[in-house]
Amino acid sequence: MKIKLKSIFKLPTKPCTYCGQEVRFPYQYHKECKKIHEAGQNEVLSLTIDCVANQNNMDSLALKVDEVSIKSFISSGEKLSLVANGLDSAVDIILKGKEITTYEENYIHAFISYFTGIEEIITNYRTLAKVDQVKFLNQISRGEISNIDLGSDSPFGFNLMKSEKLIYIFPEEVAYYRVMQSGLQYESNGKLAITTKHIYYISERESFRIRFDSILNMLPNHGGIEIHKHSASDKPKIFENLDGVFFTELIHIVSNIDNNKEEAVN
Repeated sequence: MKIKLKSIFKLPTKPCTYCGQEVRFPYQYHKECKKIHEAGQNEVLSLTIDCVANQNNMDSLALKVDEVSIKSFISSGEKLSLVANGLDSAVDIILKGKEITTYEENYIHAFISYFTGIEEIITNYRTLAKVDQVKFLNQISRGEISNIDLGSDSPFGFNLMKSEKLIYIFPEEVAYYRVMQSGLQYESNGKLAITTKHIYYISERESFRIRFDSILNMLPNHGGIEIHKHSASDKPKIFENLDGVFFTELIHIVSNIDNNKEEAVN
């Protein structure tokens, strides 16, 4: 005769990460709850991108996002992050054509005001900075070049040539490296600026300028720029903590304007 022994031990449980109901150790969540949560995240992101890219009704979006968030176990903080992410992705779509209309820009600002709490999040994405950069590039392309007047009290000691204008100073301090045979060699941290003829770098340790026509090529990324000059003896220079794509586009536009002016004179 076989005797069945009933276990007197019960596995411990803990609340599911998503629904809050009990789940047996060692699991953190119910598999189905995780699927529902991830599907909800994607839906909120998709709804936001579609709304901003097409400048649709914000009230309608807010209602849909709330509905999805409730059934998908999305917290209020996560909801804001998803909406901010969707806004940033939509702005990238709008800016693909390298232009933005006044209506689109006003809508973006209204969207930020409507969804209270996303402004701080999109600052990390540089969403509005990307909009400003595209507007600035278009302004320069039209030949609308204004000179930045630093004034006598400015900490930037750019000694410009008489024929050039200071048109852009990168807002953040950049890190400067040289590419050596042994690898990257850190040199200093400083400020980077663009004029109508040069790239200027200034720091406490060193300062120099690079003529546009001395540049062989530029390798950009969203974290920096690598500059190669025609001179083989001049090691490639890398500047980090700036948008390398914007940097490259600005140099190309300004140098082409300057070259066209010289050809017109000749």
